[in-house]
Amino acid sequence: MDVRNVSDATYMLALQGPRSTAILQPLCNADLAALQRRLETARAEVSSYREYDYVVVNDDLESTVVRLPEIIAAERSRVHRMTRVADAVVRPFFTEAPRPGGPAGTTGPDR
Repeated sequence: MDVRNVSDATYMLALQGPRSTAILQPLCNADLAALQRRLETARAEVSSYREYDYVVVNDDLESTVVRLPEIIAAERSRVHRMTRVADAVVRPFFTEAPRPGGPAGTTGPDR
């Protein structure tokens, strides 16, 4: 199943470790075949980063924790998701007539 076709609200994020040796550390007591399988899987995973919308390199936990909500906020603010809200803000600029005595730049008896 292609995850991108589930919803227009779907976006893909690749969370990557800072270096290849970090991937193998939890397997230090594994046999050579297990290490090779994990390395092959890791190579396939990291080489597909171009298929994602965002890449976060998890080399510093604090900056990674900050970056993830920033990405979520950016996605929520994309134009195609904000059209209804933005249209409600823009519409009055084109439908309301200037009022006499209104703010500077509007027409009025003394202006």
